[in-house]
Parts: sequence; C-alpha cells; structure tokens
Amino acid sequence: MTKDALSIVTAAIAAVNPSKAVESHLSVSVSTLRLLDRSTEKTSTYNMENYDRIYIAAFGKAAASMALATARIISSFLVDNTNNLSINKKMSGKVITKDDHASQEDIKELEKLNIYLHFASHPVPDERSIQHSRELITDLQSFDEKTLVINCISGGGSALFCTPMAPLNLSDISTFNQCLLASGMPIHEMNVLRKKVEVGKGGGLVEIAHPATCITMVLSDVIGDPLDLIASGPSVRDTSTYEEARALVEKYHLGKDGKYELPNKVLELLEVNKNYLDDEVSKPEVDDIFEKSTTVLVGNNGLAVSSAAQYAKQLGYNPVVLGTTIEGEALHIANMYVSMAQEIQLQRTNPSLSKFPIVPLPAALISGGETTVTLSNNHGKGGRNQEIGLAAGLKMRSSKLRDIVIASVGTDGTDGPTDAAGAIVDGGTIDRLERGNNGSYSGEKALRNHDAYNFFKSPSMDESLVYTGATGTNVADVCVILIQ
Repeated sequence: MTKDALSIVTAAIAAVNPSKAVESHLSVSVSTLRLLDRSTEKTSTYNMENYDRIYIAAFGKAAASMALATARIISSFLVDNTNNLSINKKMSGKVITKDDHASQEDIKELEKLNIYLHFASHPVPDERSIQHSRELITDLQSFDEKTLVINCISGGGSALFCTPMAPLNLSDISTFNQCLLASGMPIHEMNVLRKKVEVGKGGGLVEIAHPATCITMVLSDVIGDPLDLIASGPSVRDTSTYEEARALVEKYHLGKDGKYELPNKVLELLEVNKNYLDDEVSKPEVDDIFEKSTTVLVGNNGLAVSSAAQYAKQLGYNPVVLGTTIEGEALHIANMYVSMAQEIQLQRTNPSLSKFPIVPLPAALISGGETTVTLSNNHGKGGRNQEIGLAAGLKMRSSKLRDIVIASVGTDGTDGPTDAAGAIVDGGTIDRLERGNNGSYSGEKALRNHDAYNFFKSPSMDESLVYTGATGTNVADVCVILIQ
C-alpha cells in the first residue's frame, strides 16, 4: 500500500506540470496569439504585429517551467514570421524562482531566448528577492503601448516578487512574513495583508507596466483559486481595504504587544493608509488600466486531486474525493482523516457497525488544500504535511489500526523549511521510529514541539519522509488515504 500511495501522489504532481498547463492555454497561429480561459471557455486574441516587444515576467516556484513554455511558443512565431529578425531584439524577460527550482538546462535555454533567471528565498524573502523584484519593476516601467507583457505567476510568488512600500525594508518584510506564518493564518488572509505593504501586489504589476498590454497565466496554490489572492494578486485589481487588513491584525494578535506582533513600521503604515487609501479602489483611471489586462487560471489543486483519484482507480481502489478546499490546523485534519478511515474499515473489522459506508473496500480517500500549523515559541522543524503524518500515525497507533496508509505532500516538493515534500505513515510507523531511536524521542513529544522532521529522521530504516525534489509546480497539498 505504501508503494501505491506514493505512485498516486506522483500521478497527482505529474498532472499539474507547468509546461503542459501553459501549452493547453496559450497558442499562436500566423500572427494571432490566443489565450484560453477554461472557466468561461472564452479565448482572448492578440495581433502580434501590434507589438514591437514581448516581455515575459515570471515569478513563483513554477516560474522557470512556465516561462520556458511561454518563450518556446512565442519564439516559434518570431522565427517563422519576422524574416529572421533576431529573437533577442523582440523578446526578453526575467524569472524569479526559489533556490533549486530550476535546472541548469532550463536556465541555459532561457538565456538563449534572452530571458534571465534569478534565485531568491522562500517562504521568507531575502535581499535577492527585493533586488530582482526592483529590476523587474524597472523593466516594466520602461514599456509603452507597443509592448506585450506575459506574466507567469505561481505559488510562492508573494515572497519571491517582494516589493516593500516605503519606508519598509527587508528586515521589516521578513519579520512581517515570519509573524504571518507563525500565527497560523490561512494563505488567503495572509495575502490580504501582503497587498497592503507592497507596491507590486494587488494589481500593482499591471499598474506599473501600464500602458503595456498584459496577459497573465496563473498556477494556483490557494484554496478556491481566487485570482486576486494567488501570489497576492499582482495582476488583479485589489478590492480589499485597509480596514479589513486592520481587522486581521486584531484577529490574529499581530498588533502592538500581541503574541505575533508585527514590526512598528508595518503597523504604522497600515494605520496611516487606512485613513485615505481605501477610496483609491473606485477611481475611474484605475478601471482604464485594467481594461488592457487579462488574467486566466491554467492549473490548480482540483486537477491534481482528480488525477490522483483516476490513478487510484487504475490500481484497483475505489476512490472518493473529499474535496480540494481542506484547511484548518494540521493536527485536527489528521485526526479527521484517521477517523474517516477507521469508519470505512469497519466494513471488514466489524460489519455489524458499518451500516452506511461511503465507499467499499479497498478504498482511496483523496483530498487537497492547505492546512496550517500554529507554532509555539520553542518549536522544532517540520511542515504541515509532516505534522499531518505524525498526528495521523499517533492516532492510528492509539486506535490500534492497521492496513491504512496516509501520505500527505506539498506538490512543489517542499514542506516547510525542510528538504522533504511531506510524510507517509501507517499504524506501525510511530512504534518503528521509537524503537529506532531507542525510546529517546517519543512521537507525542515531537508533535507537541512541532518537530515532525527530526522525529521522522531519527536513526532507523523507516522511510516516513517523502522526497520528490523540486517538482517545478505548486498547487498546494495533496493527501492520499488508502484503506484495506
């Protein structure tokens, strides 16, 4: 079952390959560029002869693959239709992605197409994030109405495209992001706050590039796929208010003397701007800017989850999709998953109590979304998927469950500040690991310390951590629960 669970996870990640996502939405024929919006089945068209320059701006964990797929499509037109005009005179671009999220082959191919890739830090931005973002903004500010800007945005873009408002600096933004992460705030609420402290977010990218025409393709890592919140909505007009941002500060104890107190300069900026910038949302000139901008979704968690379910069926399991909007504290979600699996398994272990099973055995429960972990002051190392694995393993042990396997992974290949994508556990995992460390570190203590990574790494032959390496995509998390 462990092997099956891992193969189902692999199928989920393969289904949201960024290159395929771009190629299924962007195409060029003769001199017409077409952008398909599958949510409406409408196609936007652009006459390539109207533009003197095409610029590709990409940021996020899937930026390299998305930018390369876009550049290949555009370069095929340029080679065929510009009388051997040098591609470098017509097309250029910049890519900002997380460390190790691009291969040397991709970097070299992008450079041949006059597109340059830069690495930066995630989830907390660093000096590189700000430097490369400033360079990108400088490029965008130089464009006129004869420029077509194609933006490729994916999860992680909020930290990688980092554009602090004055007077904020890197230290302020880094502390700001650390506080948001520690508070346990869901990603969609984090991005409301991020849009209020950075110039490139909340439609800022399009405003900076005006009067250029903008096309934006988005690979979603946010539950529900709200285009205004993915990577903090750099191409989508911000309709949230500073009043809403201040309410979030209070809700999550981010204010002065709060448990997760934000830097003074951030709190002052939110307070000062609250008094006069909320009126900016309704200005007519802002409407004109966004009329030249089109944003479409090209991939999401739903595609990964449905592909996982299809593959589970091929392996002989009866799949059920629990949903793609799963959120909440990782510990609580893990306990829910185990309780559901236990109920389904009653068909075999105690049929008299199993009156209305939701699915026959063998079963595969598939879910997607993004949980949170609210950290204590002195916490260990791990990620939300590893915490799900640890909590689930402990509950399966206490309930004496067997023949259940749970795998929870981040589709980008990283879970928290670790090199693992997530974890895979069964009812015997915790006992094996505790025997392996000679009882020196219990699973219960690791869970209290939010230290799943170090617990799973303890000296034993158990392979509970899931390693995929950087996948080049990012559509939040996928969880697979197999029940015999």
